[in-house]
Amino acid sequence: MKLTKNYGFRKPEADDFINHEDWAAMMDAVDEELAGKADGSVSCLVIMRADQWTGDAPPYLISFVIEDLADHNVEIVPIPDITEEQVQGFMDAQIMTGRIEKNTVTLKAYGEEKPSINLPVIAIIR
Repeated sequence: MKLTKNYGFRKPEADDFINHEDWAAMMDAVDEELAGKADGSVSCLVIMRADQWTGDAPPYLISFVIEDLADHNVEIVPIPDITEEQVQGFMDAQIMTGRIEKNTVTLKAYGEEKPSINLPVIAIIR
């Protein structure tokens, strides 16, 4: 019987007997790991207002505060029901995460011009 690379789960081969206790223990371990991943993410709505971008040339900067952010990663995605104009603004802005310090996230926009409309996004903290 072979074992999986990351968790050492038993991988029965065609002629191996499947032990139901081993199977149940593996399912419990997978369930626990997935729950930890799901519970570890938090999301919040952020409105990146057009008048909050700073800088005279790319990259333009915008910052916002998210409580309890230390030692986490932040992913920024547009909200599902934004307008076509906002989709285009988000794409034109070429936004990337710049810095995360304490509870402040600073984003950089590498587009040719500052975003000229408000852009609602979801910040996913992992």
